[in-house]
Amino acid sequence: MDEKNQAKCLMLISAIIWGTSFVVGRVGVMYIEPLTFSMIQNSIGSSVLLLALLWFSRGSSIREALEGFSKPSIIMIGVFNGLAYAMQYVALTLTTAGKTSLLVNLGIAFVPLFGLLIYKETVQKNNVIALILGLLGAFLITTEGNISLIFSGEVMGDYLAMGAGLMWALWIVLADQELKRTDRAIRIAAPNAVITSILLFIFASLMGSLNQLSTAPVEMWSAAVYLGVFSIAIAYILYYAGLRILGGTVSVVYLLLQALIAVILGIILLAEPISLMLVTGASLILVSLVIAKE
Repeated sequence: MDEKNQAKCLMLISAIIWGTSFVVGRVGVMYIEPLTFSMIQNSIGSSVLLLALLWFSRGSSIREALEGFSKPSIIMIGVFNGLAYAMQYVALTLTTAGKTSLLVNLGIAFVPLFGLLIYKETVQKNNVIALILGLLGAFLITTEGNISLIFSGEVMGDYLAMGAGLMWALWIVLADQELKRTDRAIRIAAPNAVITSILLFIFASLMGSLNQLSTAPVEMWSAAVYLGVFSIAIAYILYYAGLRILGGTVSVVYLLLQALIAVILGIILLAEPISLMLVTGASLILVSLVIAKE
């Protein structure tokens, strides 16, 4: 298998893992406020990534291993990711979950534009078509084709959800460029997760929700450990490794696959119904993956 196909496989695996996070995350937020739950899973994931970074850098000094924590460009990647998480979870308290997902996906679709404006990157026509088809598929899966969803919810929640998507778009563009100057993806993944955890801790503290941890049951902690190890630690490394080869625009198409994975798992594990809109949306996302090229 050549390098590009390997990168696609890594992207696919990370999308599958992130797709499972929607189902597992539902368990966690049954017992604790969503922003605090996100902080816990990111803290667990960042601890795993930090230990992995030190392990892979054992032939170097501690200062060299942690060099990424002092680089402004990598710090900004973590800041954008942390702000995106916080904005998304606050948005969920102000508007509908379906609309939040839709607006976040729409914001992430700005990756090609940001890449063009910031780094003068060229975008292949087929990738733009793939992105449009993927967004349409995600829209159908998220909304079941119900246009009225666009006009539901609170305006501030909508702005925050769209802002989260734009933050993640910038995160992808900056990470894509930084990976070209880094020998190992974990040198970015570890600082990103640690900085994200710190920001989420600050926001959770301001919201006064940390006291919920003292009464959180084992089900919440089990979900947090799974998401921390797989969704934050493993998936981030796989995604960054794939992003290095495929670039930002193609990676977004694979990110939209999360919605499809979440629906499939919902049908299998939660007995959620199948509809024509779900099948159509899933088909569009699969077609977008076929026509997207590096």
